[in-house]
Amino acid sequence: MRTAAYLLILFVSNLLGSLAGFGAGLLSMPFLTQLFDGKMIIIASTVTCLLNVYIAVIWRKHILWKKLAVIVIYMCIGLPFGVAFLKIMPVTVIKMTLGILMVVIGTYGLLKMNCRRVTEVCFGKWLLRLFLVAGGMAQGAVSGGGSFVILYAQQEIRDKQAFRATLALVWTAVSIVAILQYGFAGMLSAESFLYAAVGAPAVFAGIWAGGAVSRKVSQRTFMYVVNFLLIGAGILSCAGQLLSASPS
Repeated sequence: MRTAAYLLILFVSNLLGSLAGFGAGLLSMPFLTQLFDGKMIIIASTVTCLLNVYIAVIWRKHILWKKLAVIVIYMCIGLPFGVAFLKIMPVTVIKMTLGILMVVIGTYGLLKMNCRRVTEVCFGKWLLRLFLVAGGMAQGAVSGGGSFVILYAQQEIRDKQAFRATLALVWTAVSIVAILQYGFAGMLSAESFLYAAVGAPAVFAGIWAGGAVSRKVSQRTFMYVVNFLLIGAGILSCAGQLLSASPS
């Protein structure tokens, strides 16, 4: 029963994540950490993120290589700090903080689409770089760096297919680096690779289904999906931690 729930969560979260170009880990973690050991399943989720390479290969003509380089370099600066946080800090604390930030960022995105004053606000170059460093920290800590990367991508990548393809390759590259750092920190286990292997077919099916749906979605609808996904994932993350902290 637990395995069936695991596969269903992975399929749905990766379908939505593939549609938006991010968010599979953000959506799945609040549920998966209720079913499994938090640190183990975060690492397993990072391993399954490697399957995002499928999106990058299919949409490779849309990849913005210069933007990709900027995102990966600055995220990799933050990754070691995130790995360290995962090793020493309670997952609950990290995920609650990240959940609150996701709701704030998603709300900002919706306002930017519908409010002229917010639309005219642009972040400076170095502030955007700091968002990417924070994204690397969040990715290493809870496999949830997407919310910060979106702040960069919404301003710098306008086309939806370029958005999806570039971010898909970002998650692939960053996941490789994160897995190596988990290994150096002595956090990899046979159990995490086992659950990654069991979940891989559901992850791939979700990625494929999300790609099929994305071809029929308009640019504006696409951005609504991105921002509502952020808000929903943030609420789920906070709710999951509150439920886990409540007395049984």
